[in-house]
Amino acid sequence: MPATEHAHLIEQIADHFNRGALDAVTPLISRSLAGFTRDLALLRQAFPDARFTIEDILADGDKLADRPEALWVMPVSPTSETTSTLTDHLGADLAGAGAVWGT
Repeated sequence: MPATEHAHLIEQIADHFNRGALDAVTPLISRSLAGFTRDLALLRQAFPDARFTIEDILADGDKLADRPEALWVMPVSPTSETTSTLTDHLGADLAGAGAVWGT
């Protein structure tokens, strides 16, 4: 799969997560990443207002890295706010076997 399609899949996953449409994420990724969709569901449950913004997507051949920014309000205090920057690396087709998600 070309890097531009990979980038589009990452943007789609972030968009579906932001809209709370986690069922729409499952068909976009490999079955080997069932833990990833479970983790997204747990994150959404813990932080219902969590949002991902894709800051950068870099592609080189079959390698792709993106830098999403995650923002959510911590439930401990009505005024606490946390911003987290995560970097994930995808070394294979998101929709194919062997896709890897890491931070």
